[in-house]
Amino acid sequence: MRMWNVDVEYMCNQHILGEHVEMHMFVGALERKKSFKGFVEKGFVEIHNIRKRHSELEIEMIKRGMNHKSPIHRMKFVRLGKVDPEKSMVDLLKRCKNCRTNFKFKSKKYKEVK
Repeated sequence: MRMWNVDVEYMCNQHILGEHVEMHMFVGALERKKSFKGFVEKGFVEIHNIRKRHSELEIEMIKRGMNHKSPIHRMKFVRLGKVDPEKSMVDLLKRCKNCRTNFKFKSKKYKEVK
């Protein structure tokens, strides 16, 4: 499980859906009082930003024409963990050709606008 914490516009559909599922898995694990020590130590999750990240993923899913019918219910999230978005982006771009393509296209598009 991992919170990429990168700009969702750069992510491919598979990684958006995957991270969305993982936000729900994190919530389920929190409800069952599972340990997050390894995820926190590796920089894979920011517990306090699960709801915010889920919302970002949800908005992007809807923009891309995907269905979303799984809100995250209200619960208290402790302030714990830090994800480095730059490191996550490097990892994601190394792993996924589709994310690399999105990144190249969106980066050029943003540069042309600025």
